[in-house]
Amino acid sequence: MSRIINGKPVHYDYTKMIAEIAEEIVAGLSRDDEIQILRGRPRESGYRPILDWYFKEDEMYLLCSPEDDDTVAGLRVKRHALRHYESVKPKLETIQVSDMMAEMEELNTL
Repeated sequence: MSRIINGKPVHYDYTKMIAEIAEEIVAGLSRDDEIQILRGRPRESGYRPILDWYFKEDEMYLLCSPEDDDTVAGLRVKRHALRHYESVKPKLETIQVSDMMAEMEELNTL
């Protein structure tokens, strides 16, 4: 599908991200939960596509916290994920899962 914004058709391939969020919903994420999204630069239409998503801040820090049974490689992955999250955190906006899904489904190119 596409939508007209500022006289320009807008569409984006959200297929993988929709599938990823759907898996998280099956695993317990609620459509009413809030998450954080990273948007790209504005397109010709002014639309800023969703590039990535993150759990809420407290959950992100919990997911990246070391645990007693972490391997050295697992700790490296968590440190890298935390550094990445902290680098994008100022650019993130909070949105409800249902709103993000509605936007992606409306603009998804299949």
